[in-house]
Amino acid sequence: MRKIIPPKVTVIDTEYVTLWFYPATRILHHKIHKFMPANIFRDVFGAGVEYLEQHKVLKWLSDDSGNTVLSQENADWARTVWIPRARRAGFKYWAAVMPAQAIGRLQMRKFVEEYGQLGFTVQAFQDVDEAMTWLESVDRAGEK
Repeated sequence: MRKIIPPKVTVIDTEYVTLWFYPATRILHHKIHKFMPANIFRDVFGAGVEYLEQHKVLKWLSDDSGNTVLSQENADWARTVWIPRARRAGFKYWAAVMPAQAIGRLQMRKFVEEYGQLGFTVQAFQDVDEAMTWLESVDRAGEK
């Protein structure tokens, strides 16, 4: 059976990353195509957090299968700037599709653990469809 994909709005589309918003489910979804310079990372996640704030988005799907690693500069910015702002906006659920490369998976596992310790509900996946299905199911009539 073919999964029905809800209509989406393309927020950002570059050679590095694409960011979509699904209005019907209020899910943000990014797909990293290749390593992002700091300014691109901040632009994408800055735009994403604006959607969190403006549209009361609680859920984010990160397709990092095409990512290698996140620079320390970007990781620090996310930790000190993005996370506090996203938390204030109500962000709660993160589905992370793991990078294909081992070094990226190692780093992503660390982020998944860290975000979980900060109180976010996080699940790691190998498949985008599974990640989206999980996000669509959480926080319907209580968390699943």
